[in-house]
Amino acid sequence: MINVLNQVVATEMVCVMRYTQNAIAASGIDRAQVAAEFTEHANEEIQHGLRAAERIVITTYQEMVRWTGNSDPTTRRLIEDILAEEGDHADDLNDLLGN
Repeated sequence: MINVLNQVVATEMVCVMRYTQNAIAASGIDRAQVAAEFTEHANEEIQHGLRAAERIVITTYQEMVRWTGNSDPTTRRLIEDILAEEGDHADDLNDLLGN
């Protein structure tokens, strides 16, 4: 899952670069409108990448909780606390994006 999500993040960042390049290179009478559209798409791709990256972080912490098990309760509690905060971050990001 993490490998696929990493590929998603990489792809989203490539899309950001392409949309941004197209916004900069836009020309002609409708340049402003075309550039604005490309910029909007670039911003959406950034948000997609952030959401996928947040999911990577959450998945990684979940795996760490499983690895720790009951062998190290102090570390497990620490990771669970961080995981709860990451879940809140993901919820906040989704709320901001209207999802």
